[in-house]
Amino acid sequence: MLAQTRYTIKSHLMGELMVFEWLKFKLKNYQSPEDKLLDQMSRPMTHSQQREADQYRDIYNQRDNPNAPKAPKDLDDDFI
Repeated sequence: MLAQTRYTIKSHLMGELMVFEWLKFKLKNYQSPEDKLLDQMSRPMTHSQQREADQYRDIYNQRDNPNAPKAPKDLDDDFI
């Protein structure tokens, strides 16, 4: 009985050690969402990202422009 208990404790500790080693690797390489965002923002934009940002910037700049082309009435009805 005592040998069985020792074996159970030893195997349990080995299991915990294996989980700890697995977690240690995961935690060493862990990056919080904030860190990932900061890393992404510090990298220069790709050409397609820059083009998309320019399109949104143009749309934003045309919002206050009185001479900007207006959307047809049927397109406005889709948003109601």
